[in-house]
Amino acid sequence: DHKKFLTGLSRGQVHQGSVVQIVKFGVFVRLGNASGMIHVFSYGPAKDGAAPKDLEVGDSISVVIGEVDLERDLLGLLPDGLG
Repeated sequence: DHKKFLTGLSRGQVHQGSVVQIVKFGVFVRLGNASGMIHVFSYGPAKDGAAPKDLEVGDSISVVIGEVDLERDLLGLLPDGLG
């Protein structure tokens, strides 16, 4: 169940996910039966304001849970290992 999965997540947890979509403003990552987004600003001041060029749909990446909003059914993610 989607809501049950989200309820089990908390800020700061590290998870492995799969890139499902790359758009101008971020990268969508599938974790279990939920998807979340890493906003491009999370990658720091990019020269072109875009997601990293080395990411492709289907890539497995490590992410940090940034926000779980059960009311709006949103999952905010951060890239793991930056900085």
